[in-house]
Amino acid sequence: MKIRSLKVEDLDDIFVWRNDPVTRKNSINKNQLSYDEHKAWFRKVLRDKNGKYFIGIKNKEKVGLVSYIKEKKKYRNVSININPKFRGKGYGTTLLILSQKSGEIISEGSILIAKIKKSNIASFKSFQKAGYIKFSQLKYYYLLSNHINHDRIFKMSKIDNQKKYQKIIDKIESLRSKNNNNWMDILRVAFKHSPKEAAKIMSRIYKEDQRISILAKKLGK
Repeated sequence: MKIRSLKVEDLDDIFVWRNDPVTRKNSINKNQLSYDEHKAWFRKVLRDKNGKYFIGIKNKEKVGLVSYIKEKKKYRNVSININPKFRGKGYGTTLLILSQKSGEIISEGSILIAKIKKSNIASFKSFQKAGYIKFSQLKYYYLLSNHINHDRIFKMSKIDNQKKYQKIIDKIESLRSKNNNNWMDILRVAFKHSPKEAAKIMSRIYKEDQRISILAKKLGK
């Protein structure tokens, strides 16, 4: 297979691919596209100076389209649409590998991200075979990155989780602080109205706290 950049002459072929039932099923918008809607989208793609769009060619036939859409300075969202005639033959993987090795993509060192529906098993496998690794997931989607930059993505994801956990811990700390005040208020009321019973309860609490401390020490070993 060979690849080339997207051309005006690809307009009608891609229209057919985009409106294929399988393509619509795996798209965010499942409705059929009108030709005018497709033309407007296609013109926008051709004018996109930051995006990279490649067509795979095998035996003079168009195999599919792979898109690298720039979102931020070092990120590109990757999507692929295979000609229905060539599905199930492994060409999606080949198209991904060839396109990401092209000078236009590999030279800039972008982090390549793919968002794939969990139900789209064929596409998920194509990206995996092309070196992409799942690093996260949403309710209906898997998020994958190319293997070259996977470690960086994982570290960024880990940092984000740490920030999220820290916020939760801070909230717990704030609530516990308020609860401690409530606890002391209860203690004051208890000793005021029934000091002997309150003292017995405090003694039991103290003993149980000591047991908790012993168990906590075991965790630290």
